[in-house]
Amino acid sequence: MPYQNLVFFCLGLGLLILAIRFGDRKARYLRKNGMPSIGTVISIKKTLIRRHENNSTWSPIMKIVLGVEADGVEYRQVTIKDEFLLSQLPNEGDKVNILIDPRNPDKVMIVDVVQVKDNL
Repeated sequence: MPYQNLVFFCLGLGLLILAIRFGDRKARYLRKNGMPSIGTVISIKKTLIRRHENNSTWSPIMKIVLGVEADGVEYRQVTIKDEFLLSQLPNEGDKVNILIDPRNPDKVMIVDVVQVKDNL
């Protein structure tokens, strides 16, 4: 019986290492190859999912619908799910900096939630 527990522990540890290693692949790819653009927040909703951080805080996963318009890419609405600190959440109508996957324009990552100011 103790060997079964050891096997399950090692298997779980291996899966955790793989998840950490490959879990951020999309973000790394977009930081390197993504097309910078600006997205407009159409809607934002809190999901029931929360992610636990090392310092014992829970960050809510938000479902955000963005209007994306970029050179060479037709206007589209893209839905993403990502975690944010509540102090960094954009509001509906805000413009945010994004990176667009050049191979699939439906894959978008918010770079930062510092609202982009329009030049008036």
